[in-house]
Amino acid sequence: MLVRANAAHRCHHQPCEHSTYLDRRSIAGIKLVERQHPPENKELTMKRLCILLAAGLFLSPASCDSIAVEVGDVLAAIFSPRVVTVVLDNQSPDFDVNVVLFTSDQQDIPEDLIDDLGDRDEFRLAPGDRVQFSRDCDDLQAIMIDDADLLVIGQIGPEDDTGVLRDGDDFGCGDRITFTFTHTDNVFDFHIETAVED
Repeated sequence: MLVRANAAHRCHHQPCEHSTYLDRRSIAGIKLVERQHPPENKELTMKRLCILLAAGLFLSPASCDSIAVEVGDVLAAIFSPRVVTVVLDNQSPDFDVNVVLFTSDQQDIPEDLIDDLGDRDEFRLAPGDRVQFSRDCDDLQAIMIDDADLLVIGQIGPEDDTGVLRDGDDFGCGDRITFTFTHTDNVFDFHIETAVED
């Protein structure tokens, strides 16, 4: 099989037109050279495509950078993990903290029902201990610490709790919710600090 090429050349043995024919070995060599070229940078390719589209849609080529950024943000949102992370941080240097919390997949569950219908978890945090877990965003639509006890003498000590934190109002998908258990020099001044980071 021969393929016609439009490159002009000089024939050594007989007159010929200003065109030539390549045999299979030549074609294979051309393909090998093509395969050896590194793939084009994806971002550069996207910008070139955007510029072509901009010309057709009467957009300014300068807007291609912002379009590329927006596309990157959309892709990051699609492929990022859909979880909410919960951190329990015992800042007491001397005492354990026992934590009972409830989560629910119902965003508007009433506070007085979450401990009956929600999922219960219990943690025992040593002094200075920090525990972290993650739940799918659809599974953690509401969370509440029902009871946190600072264990000063055996199982006896001050306690605290939180209200219900709800998705959309208090946190969002991908956020980190940190509950910090702390007290002053007076161990009975025990309380929970809540922070949400996106």
